Parts: sequence; structure tokens; C-alpha cells
Amino acid sequence: MHGSDAHSISKLFRPDQDRFCWIKGDITFEGLRQILYEPEDRVFIGPTPPLYHNQARVIKAVNITHSKGWFEEKPIQLNSGLVSIIGPKGSGKSALAELIAFAAGSQTGAEKSSFISRAAPHITGLHVELEWGDQRKSDATFPRDVHETNEVRYLSQSFVERLCSEDHVGTELVQEIESVIFAHLDPTDTLNSSSFAELRDIRTERTQADRRTLRAEIQELILEDQSLRSNLSGVPAKRARLEALSKEREDLQKQLPSAATEEEARLQRSMQKLRTALALLQNEAAHDKQLLVRIEALRSQIAAFSKEVNRFNTEIEAAVWGTGIPPEYHHAFRVAFSGDTNAPLDSRTAQLKKQISNRDGEPGAPATGTILRLQQEIKTLEGQVTADLARRDKTQGIQRRIAAIASEIQRIESEIWVIEGPERQRLTGLRYERMDAYLGHFRSLQEEQQILEELYRPVTARLASGTEHEKSLDFLLRWEVDWNTWLERGGDLFDQRKTQPFGNLGGLISEIQKQLIPGWQTGNLELIRQGMTRLLRTFYAAKPATFLKANVTLSQLLEWLFQVDHIRLTYGLRYNGVELEKLSPGTKGIVLLILYLGMDREDTRPLVI
Repeated sequence: MHGSDAHSISKLFRPDQDRFCWIKGDITFEGLRQILYEPEDRVFIGPTPPLYHNQARVIKAVNITHSKGWFEEKPIQLNSGLVSIIGPKGSGKSALAELIAFAAGSQTGAEKSSFISRAAPHITGLHVELEWGDQRKSDATFPRDVHETNEVRYLSQSFVERLCSEDHVGTELVQEIESVIFAHLDPTDTLNSSSFAELRDIRTERTQADRRTLRAEIQELILEDQSLRSNLSGVPAKRARLEALSKEREDLQKQLPSAATEEEARLQRSMQKLRTALALLQNEAAHDKQLLVRIEALRSQIAAFSKEVNRFNTEIEAAVWGTGIPPEYHHAFRVAFSGDTNAPLDSRTAQLKKQISNRDGEPGAPATGTILRLQQEIKTLEGQVTADLARRDKTQGIQRRIAAIASEIQRIESEIWVIEGPERQRLTGLRYERMDAYLGHFRSLQEEQQILEELYRPVTARLASGTEHEKSLDFLLRWEVDWNTWLERGGDLFDQRKTQPFGNLGGLISEIQKQLIPGWQTGNLELIRQGMTRLLRTFYAAKPATFLKANVTLSQLLEWLFQVDHIRLTYGLRYNGVELEKLSPGTKGIVLLILYLGMDREDTRPLVI
């Protein structure tokens, strides 16, 4: 289009400085009027029409030959901008799109519902040629020329429907979102990974390992809790046993035959004293031998752990080499025991064996107060007590039993002291450790959330600074809680025929929704701590045995309560504030197009939909 104030024939159609005015539009009045609405896109001043595209990425024409009547075999011309094929169902729109993708090497795995799959028996030998803007040509003959040059990005109808309809938010759509995120990362931040999933695994490897360790720790603490509670519940029986032993001792002492003489009475007292001393000494020797067994168990445990340490050192050595740290510093990364563990173990073993030997006494000439010496003294006294064999046997039997009772009483009192002292304190501390390990799982998820937010930051920044449509799209990280599945597992533990802590299963659900889920869905550690503490306090107060099924233990209840597999971090998209899975299939398609057109700007291939 040219207008001028030319005063000579030579000046016609030769504007100063080649300022030609180029109009993009139909050669009609409506086409001319369109420039008022889109002047930036439809008006250009310069010597030649503008080139907005890389001509090597523009398809100028499509030629289809040897189609056996399926297509009119003449060039199909395409313009360099948006191309829309409009026509009724069955007119060949999808067929043409598929054949373009086929010739461009982007249609390698045809789906069953596609035109190529359905028409395969009829189009053998069909030849498709693409003519590009830079005069280059791409061609392929069906079915033999299947190649993967991927010169166009092809989104088949079934692919878009599968991404946007099936399964609400399918894994393929997530993968497409991830590929967009990955494409926007600085190459130096990809850590040489080939996909977003691989990068995410690398960046979150430590936090995932931490959570595995914490889950195992929670399980071990629950088992220890079970053992300590079992011991504590056995205290009344132990006290009852003490009472029974004391009564038995009193009864036995009443049954001792009266001594015939004062000398015999003195001998009986001496013998009883010796028997009691012997029983206590034997009890101490048994304890020492038990310690020897524990030392051997400790040796085995250390040997097993030493193998793990060696394996760890081998792995860490390779990892340190991979960082480029100079070899002279590698020793700092090795894990080792602070000293020789065999020396103290050997020393303690020798000490205990000597102690046992000293208690036993030398067979030939046992020292005073040893087991052999006491046994000899008892045997000597037994022959001096009385000539009445029946009375002597009865006396000796009663004395042996009284000595055994004294030994058992000492052992049980020691066990009760341990259970009600150190073990009870351990039980209290164990609850705090278990809660801290449980909260540690959520701290690990918080760390992972920060890592993922860092990965998404380039994409969120691009969206925030983009067009109006792009600004309507945003990524979000959320704490996804599958509490229904978790409750189903827990519901099997409760006996619905019994009175429940919260009235019934519905009351339990309501309480969990109120006390736990708000913390789970936000990762708020204090809310999680408070909610779990209240729930546990209510369960303990109601006495689990009164509302659990007959074959369900407190440990099983705790294992369920402290499960964490139903809570995970997920990420998704929101469009105009609505989460992706809540959008209609059509709106999901819009989101997909925004991703491809607005976000994937580095990909300049033609987009065939």
C-alpha cells in the first residue's frame, strides 16, 4: 500500500528511504479495517515484508501422492502464521494433521484410534512431502519410512483427551508439566540429569533417605514401648509372687523340726546361714555369666555394624572422589570407632571370668566364702546335725527351699526396681523421642518443599511476568493427605460393639478432621504435635483394651496412628485460582495450550494439534 505526493513519474512507488507500508489482511475493505484493531500485527513499514519466523521452521506446503484416491493429489499451501483447518466430521482434518506429523518424524507410535492405524491397509505406499520455508523438504512413504526427527510437536486428539479427561490429572499431563519446568531451568542447575523426575530424585535423595530412617526409628520405638509396657504390666504379678514367697518362707520356717539340743539348734542356724549365702553367691555367679552372654552379643552387634561402616566408607570414598576433593583430605570423611572396642570387651570378659572363678573357688582348696567352700561346709554340718535321718532330711529340704526363696526374692526385687525406676523413666522419654521422630518426617517434607519451590521458581517467575492468560496460570505445592485410606486401615482395629473413645467411628473421624488434618494439610508442626498429643491422651485415658478388637494390641494402634505413608507432597497447576483436577476437560485443554504456547517459547517447531 503506497500513498505519496510525487511530482514526477520517477518518484512514483519509490518512497524516501524505502518506507513501504505493508498491510497483512484480505484485499477487501474489511481486511483494511482490521488494521485498526491489530495495527502492531498487521502494519509494517520497511523495504520488504517482515519475516517473523525462522523459515526453516515454517511449513509452506504439503504434497501427498500415491494416495489411491484418499487425497486430491495437489499441493496444499499453508501460510506462515496460524493455520486452521475447518470442515465437517470425516473430511480429513485429523488425517492431514497425522500425515504432516508422519512426514516430520513426529508420529512414530500411532494410536489405535488414529487415521494412520485405521487406514493402514489402504494407504500402503502413500508418500507425503513437506516443503519448508527455506526450500528444504522432508518426506516419508508409509509404512516403511518411520523415523524420529521430531520436526514438529504433534498433539493428537486422543493424546489431548487422555491428558485432559482421563484420570482427571493423569501421569502424562504431569510429565508434560514437568518437561516445561525442566526446560526453563538453567542448564547448570539440571545437575546433568535428563529429566525433571531424575533431577527431583537427585535433589530430594537425602530427604527421602531421612524419612526412611525416621519411619524405621518410629517402628523401633513402638516395639521398645511394647516391651517396656509388657514389663510394667508384669509388676503386680511379681509383687504377688514376692508376697507368696514371703508367706511360703514363713510357713517353711514354722515347719522346721525342733532341734533336740542347743548344739543342734546352733548347727541348724549356721547351716541355714550357709545355704542362704550359697544361694545368693550362686545368683551373683549366674548374673556374671549372663553378662558374659551379653558381651558376646555385643561383639556380634559391633561386628555387624563394622561391616556396615566399611560398606559406608567404601561408598563415601567414591562420593568424595566424585566431588574433586584432594586425596589428602579424604581421611576426614571416613567413619571409624573412636578406639579399639576389643580391648575393653576382652578386659571385661577376663574380669568376669576371674570373678566367676573366685566365686567358685579352687577345687582342691577353695577359699572361705566361695561356692565350693560353702558347699563343703554345708555338707560337713549336714553330718553333724542329728542322727535322726528323717528329721535331718526334712530340715535340709526346708533350708534349701528357704535359701532358694531368698535368692528368688532378691532377683524379683531387683527386676521391680529396674522396671519402676530406669525403665519407667525410659518409657516417658521414649514417648518424646517417638513424637520427635514423627515430627521429623514433616520437617523433612518441609525441606523437600523448599527444594521443589526452588525448582519451580523460574517457571513461576515466567508466568507472573507473562501475558494475561499466562498470569492466570500458577503452580502450587500442596500437602496431599489420603486420610480416607488411613482411616480405613485404622477402622479395622476398633471393636464397634464396644464403647469408643469418641462415641463411635463417626466421632473418631470428626475428631481426626478437627485435630490432625489441619496440621497435615499445612505441614504445621505445632498443630500436628498438639493434635496427636490430644488424640493419644484420649486413647490412653479410655484404656485401649476396652475399645480395640480382642486380637489387636496397643502397639498396632500406635503403628497405625504414627503412619505417614498417606501424607505426601504433590505439585499441580491452578487456572484462575481453580486447581487443575477440578477443571472441565475443555479448560484443561486451554491450560495445556498455555503451557505449550506461553511457556515453551524455546521450542520453535510448528505445533500441530
